[in-house]
Amino acid sequence: MAISLDNMGQVIDITPISWNGVPLHIPKFQIYAIIPNPVFSGFHHKDGKQFPLMDVETYQIPIVEPYGGSLDTPPKFAVIISHYIENEFSLYAYPADNIEETYRISYSEWLAEGSE
Repeated sequence: MAISLDNMGQVIDITPISWNGVPLHIPKFQIYAIIPNPVFSGFHHKDGKQFPLMDVETYQIPIVEPYGGSLDTPPKFAVIISHYIENEFSLYAYPADNIEETYRISYSEWLAEGSE
């Protein structure tokens, strides 16, 4: 389905990633960057958990294990996600073993799937 003014806002591009064999489908507009072979520059401790950090230009970005685990070694990819709530913008990354090809679905299908 080609994007046109008629269907803008009616379709959404999804980029599937997987981590430890578990798929995660992320809206493409949320992906700030995909970093292959990220390097940990340090760690941040919060609420009894340790989050690895990576430096990307002027940002220090936490890599968050999406299923509550911890990361001791760098993943194959870091998928940097942009996050915006009210007037606050932030970046964080998910680890990924695999990045699949982006696909397009209707926004109503996306909502019906529960937007993993």
